[in-house]
Amino acid sequence: MIDRERMTITDLCDPGRETVHHVRRFLADVTSARQRIVLAELERSGDSLWLQVLEGEDRLWLQFAEADESPYHDTLVKGALARHENPQDVIFLGGGDYLAWERVRSCRTARSAKIIDWDKKVGELVLEHFPWVRELGAHLDPRLDWESEVDITEYLPNTKDRAHVVVGDLGDTAAMMTLIPDFVRHIARILHPGGVFVTQAGPFSVYPPACQILAHSIAAIRDVFLPEGTVELSWCSIESFASPWAFITAWKGRKMRSAPPNWGDLERRFDLEQWKRHRSVYEPETHVAAFTIPAHMRRAIGY
Repeated sequence: MIDRERMTITDLCDPGRETVHHVRRFLADVTSARQRIVLAELERSGDSLWLQVLEGEDRLWLQFAEADESPYHDTLVKGALARHENPQDVIFLGGGDYLAWERVRSCRTARSAKIIDWDKKVGELVLEHFPWVRELGAHLDPRLDWESEVDITEYLPNTKDRAHVVVGDLGDTAAMMTLIPDFVRHIARILHPGGVFVTQAGPFSVYPPACQILAHSIAAIRDVFLPEGTVELSWCSIESFASPWAFITAWKGRKMRSAPPNWGDLERRFDLEQWKRHRSVYEPETHVAAFTIPAHMRRAIGY
């Protein structure tokens, strides 16, 4: 909810509380064929992207803020890439702001990437109004395929694409599991043997409904990937979201690195000079912290 007189955006997307963000300036407020798109510079967190799906509830969903997009996207992408034996082809479900793809670009083995997103206007506005994203150059990388808008509800059941890594950067993964029958099974079918699916999974919160949603998402993914594979939970703190955030990683089969990567592993897998451009915060220590689930949360979600 926007109040232009007070220069605030109120985040109503976390049930039971409201988070008010003070805005230094509004950069864009555009309604595309799919959704309302708002770009604003926040007092605390810098540049931010907000979406309101036209057919959804009357509220804006914060997608990222400049100050802490690095821990979000690093946790989403790099733990999976670091431990896959040879990640070459990547599919993004969502990710039209290019920031998840930017993390994959530093992977030495990355050969191709495809963004499955239904609204190119988001990427256009991000590149126009956020110079720090445009200067990364992710949108110009010839390995990236995003020539047309694609509706994930049509893509997943019908695609013949295959990938080593599928990244779920959707606004509401749990809702997609309900909206698309066999959502997780379609992803498992796309993955090569030994492939990995990693997705953001919503708030890592003690709020009971949030715990139920997270537990349901973990169970749905386990139902498809176990017993042959492995399903892991990780998390990190995202201040602009007003909540820690959860991520689920699922391996098709057991072709994975069970031990956390060390700096030698990371230097072999990634171009660490490129990490400086996107302010990487991923390290062996942060990897261990991300995959260490506190006892109170293990009890709350039955993990």
